[in-house]
Amino acid sequence: MKWYNPTGYNQRTMSDDGEWETVSDETYHAGSPACVTVTINQTSQPDIQQLGGTVFSAVVAAGPPPTLTALSPNKGTAAGGTVVTLTGTGFEGVSAVKFGTVTARKVTYDSPTEITAESPEQAPETVAIYVTTPNGTSTAGKKDKFKIKAVKTKKSKKSKK
Repeated sequence: MKWYNPTGYNQRTMSDDGEWETVSDETYHAGSPACVTVTINQTSQPDIQQLGGTVFSAVVAAGPPPTLTALSPNKGTAAGGTVVTLTGTGFEGVSAVKFGTVTARKVTYDSPTEITAESPEQAPETVAIYVTTPNGTSTAGKKDKFKIKAVKTKKSKKSKK
């Protein structure tokens, strides 16, 4: 995390007359949340005039990407429309679910550990399901495979005359 302050800041006119200087450079371990208390003029609750001229810039590491631990059901038809319950971790802020490379028809966030997704129409095959959140996209694993079966059609019987 980097904190910047203008070196030529003029408090009387509240204008920046100079360059920016780094006042600290803190690094957090990947995956750990940053917790920062800002103190300006010896208070952590400064008024707006005390904030004038100070710019705070932070890049906070994202949490771990989502993981899938189970699917139910784990198969559907090529026509799509199967509602699949996905169980795992890190589903907060889910923005997409893909069956292979095809985006789910509908995604519903149920909890941080459960979402439901409606399978899209696609060719028969076995695909991995991927969940995307602000923290990244899940990786393919053994428990995220979804089997897409061909749609069975009824054969008409020829009438005997």
